[in-house]
Amino acid sequence: SSIGGLLTGFVGIQYCFIIDSFSYLVGALLIWKISGEYNPVKSDEATVAVNEKAESSTEVEESWFSLPNFTEMTKEGISYLFSQSWGAFVLLKFFAAFIYGAADVLNVSFSEQGEGSSDSSSRRLGILFAVVGVGCVLGPIIIEPCTHMDKISSLERACLISYFLMALGCYGLWQFDEFILICIFSAVRSAGSNIVWVYSSLLLQKLSSASVRGRVFGIDHALSTLSESASALLAGVLQDDAGLSAAQVSLIMAVVAVVTLVM
Repeated sequence: SSIGGLLTGFVGIQYCFIIDSFSYLVGALLIWKISGEYNPVKSDEATVAVNEKAESSTEVEESWFSLPNFTEMTKEGISYLFSQSWGAFVLLKFFAAFIYGAADVLNVSFSEQGEGSSDSSSRRLGILFAVVGVGCVLGPIIIEPCTHMDKISSLERACLISYFLMALGCYGLWQFDEFILICIFSAVRSAGSNIVWVYSSLLLQKLSSASVRGRVFGIDHALSTLSESASALLAGVLQDDAGLSAAQVSLIMAVVAVVTLVM
């Protein structure tokens, strides 16, 4: 994100598409080269029961790939989350996505603030994307020494800190209009968003049963994707139809972060 943002500002969008495509190939190569000994997850009682049920069925293929079965499995995943005391953790990424989902739309508006040609705006937009990437990298690295996989409370604390950072970052975007400060608070906001992305996933991984973990993460990802899309749409509507500035929309996102943090 950092490299792409800088390159967009200096070499243009067309060349960045080529570089972006090449980065996917490099990523695929690195994944392919991963090797080592893998320890499979031990099946719990629920997993064994599900497997036995599937093996005893005479219509296994039809059962596992039919729409009714998909619907039933989704309902089971939702019911499982409602039955767990930690089920609300699946909403951590949902609310976070609503806060950072508007960022791309708002960054365009922030880049157009100030004097200069369209090239200057493109360069500012590239720099904004770059600092967002830096924040995403530094956030989990800085918070990592304060967490431990064996201590659930430390993972929860990391998620709370992430919402504080997102609230602080969005507040700064509302309060200040100097471009350098917009960059700094954008990095703070993105650091918080990536922290909650990482540690909310770890919480679900640690707490969910192996038999429903795939459905739990599927619901988590579906909710966060929906929330992110709704946030981007809302940011555009608030600016175009309601006449709000990017700073004012950022204040709304800061309020959402504070309310979620208090809840």
